[in-house]
Amino acid sequence: MCGAALFSLVLVLAFRGFLLTSQIHKHLRYFFLAIFLTAACELPRYLIFTIDGAYTSRVAYALHMLAGLFYFFSLSIVCYMWSCIVNLGPISSWLYSKTGLIAANVFLGSILIGACAACITASSLSAFFHSDLFILFVAQEIVQSLLYTAGLTLYGVSMIYKLK
Repeated sequence: MCGAALFSLVLVLAFRGFLLTSQIHKHLRYFFLAIFLTAACELPRYLIFTIDGAYTSRVAYALHMLAGLFYFFSLSIVCYMWSCIVNLGPISSWLYSKTGLIAANVFLGSILIGACAACITASSLSAFFHSDLFILFVAQEIVQSLLYTAGLTLYGVSMIYKLK
């Protein structure tokens, strides 16, 4: 029940943020849209669990994985906005450039589409969790998220030092 309430709140706040953000601030509008889509994809999982008391829906889990893509897209927007302010070097500049972030999102999205299809067509959610595609998806998502979260941390620390 708490998950459903939390994601409902995020859904409303993201929608409000999207509506209140000027057309001029496209990156911010995309950020709120991505957070809205994240919450919209997470919500069915919690609603089904609240109603059924069990977690066996392959469609709800596929939506949960899709939410990860929208969340990473929102993280990418923050990475890009910060990279325009702080330069951490040539490798970081490419990773957090518009091209690098698009490539990372397309790469994640490609694996994710395959994983979602495998999840929906699996005989059960448990069978999907024991598949090689699930392991690949989780490993790729961990590496990618750690890489970009580490970059955000470095950008944040660098901005603090610049402000001092």
